Amino acid sequence: MARARLRLSQQVLASRAGVSRATLINFEAGKGTPLKASIAAIRSALGEGPRLARVLRALQAAEPQFRARGVTRLAIFGSVARLEDGPESDVDLVADIDPARHLDIVDMVGIASFATELLGIKTDIVRRRPGMKAELAANIAEDQIYVF
Repeated sequence: MARARLRLSQQVLASRAGVSRATLINFEAGKGTPLKASIAAIRSALGEGPRLARVLRALQAAEPQFRARGVTRLAIFGSVARLEDGPESDVDLVADIDPARHLDIVDMVGIASFATELLGIKTDIVRRRPGMKAELAANIAEDQIYVF
């Protein structure tokens, strides 16, 4: 098993992959059907997908800065989450925003700019909203890997 070979605990691997420890336990035990995004995140954290693991670690390390900007929850979706990204791919993020913050488009651009500078990769961000387009919401739900 790759996790044992790398001497990683379930908690450490789950944290690096951005999945719950329960998800990893079930995956290792062959219980249920894990989401494609969860499998991709675990593979990446094991070194089988170079960009996703690096992006996850950098975003997790910057959690306090994102929270200071009003982000309550952050996830990666799109080609990076699916391990289908190429050299020209950007990073797609979806953010839940503290409703008391009343952020506008300028604030969201600032958050995306912060992420782009942090990662050194162009980053797009969408705000999760109850009324977002159904197709976008479905794509996010299928791919998302939570950062925090």
